[in-house]
Amino acid sequence: MKQYLLALCFWFVPILSMAQVWIPVTLSDIRSCENYSRSIKGKSFHSSVTWKVTVKDNVISRTKVLFSETFFNANGQPSKIIYFDEANRPKFFTIVIYSMRDLPLEEINFTNDSVMIGGTIYEYGRDNLLMNQISYLGSSVTSQYRIDRMSDTIIVSEVDSLDRVVSRGSISNSTTDQIELVFRKAQNPEPLIGDYDILSEVTHKHIVGIAEKKVFVYDGDKVVKTSVFNGGEEISSASFEYNADGNISRIIERREKDGETNVYMINYR
Repeated sequence: MKQYLLALCFWFVPILSMAQVWIPVTLSDIRSCENYSRSIKGKSFHSSVTWKVTVKDNVISRTKVLFSETFFNANGQPSKIIYFDEANRPKFFTIVIYSMRDLPLEEINFTNDSVMIGGTIYEYGRDNLLMNQISYLGSSVTSQYRIDRMSDTIIVSEVDSLDRVVSRGSISNSTTDQIELVFRKAQNPEPLIGDYDILSEVTHKHIVGIAEKKVFVYDGDKVVKTSVFNGGEEISSASFEYNADGNISRIIERREKDGETNVYMINYR
């Protein structure tokens, strides 16, 4: 069974987050949520720190940038994530609120001086699986996704304020160790700008538009690589490494058009 990991992201800032906030989409995801929290709690981790270095033209950046710091609550769940700028100064932070069922209920984004910017609300069905995701900026809704489940496919529909479908995606198994995410515009065929933040595996968000698909490759129940294809050609990829506790310890992202690579190193403490 596969796992889905939803990352945090502002609509106006393309950003990678190592918060590892689990959002259950399938029945196996509920167990994944519990196992992840149990792993953090059992090892007495109270926070994790993510560092970033960049490699381009075979030159490694000499600057090791403090990217983010995640704090865990008593149940081993991410409760606060602080993001830093290039000078390693706090830039903004996110607070995660959980329901009585220990499910992520809302992510609220703040500026560094604690002014609320916006956030994301998660709604679940009686089976504790994600049913709706609503993102907002101030008092305005910026996006809303609805999830429908079929026998072997999950349908993700973006809807507007009148409940009309704006775009639609699907997730399905392609082989025993792969999952494919295909996201197609139902209306307004202009290319998407920015990142979407629904059902994107593990951390980084990729635009999956017309004629594009994202493939997730697994080793057991852990994703080890993601690739985005356009017209059959791989345009970007990310590889994932895990520590002895089963938590992500390193992420290597590569952009094919110029070979730029970002390496994210995650330390738990």
